[in-house]
Amino acid sequence: MAFADPITLNDSNAVPVAQSFTRQFTAQGGSDWVENDATPSLTRKIVMRHSNAGPSTVKGAKPVRRHLVQFTLDKWNATSGKTEKAVVNTTITVDAASSITVGEIEDLTTFAAGFLTDANVEKLLRDES
Repeated sequence: MAFADPITLNDSNAVPVAQSFTRQFTAQGGSDWVENDATPSLTRKIVMRHSNAGPSTVKGAKPVRRHLVQFTLDKWNATSGKTEKAVVNTTITVDAASSITVGEIEDLTTFAAGFLTDANVEKLLRDES
């Protein structure tokens, strides 16, 4: 089942503001979404991709399924005259023949979402770990 269009997510403001992203592109391997309020000087996007990778030449490597959700920000810097970019990737990788359940994957994504608080993101950007 496809995602609802638009996708609406709250931003990180003290009083969250809902931001909507509209589907711009769909192909068998995924979709691209652009924030409705995007401007040439500030554009936020969501990219979703799905892929299957067969066994590699590495001994013992197994075929895997990958699911990428990527959030990007392109911002024009008038001082430098260049576009700056920030990217947050979340990739779910599962062995193709796996007994891992959807519920177990949901636990991991819940842990990730709970960990990525404003305070922890600031720590990560200061190279803390």
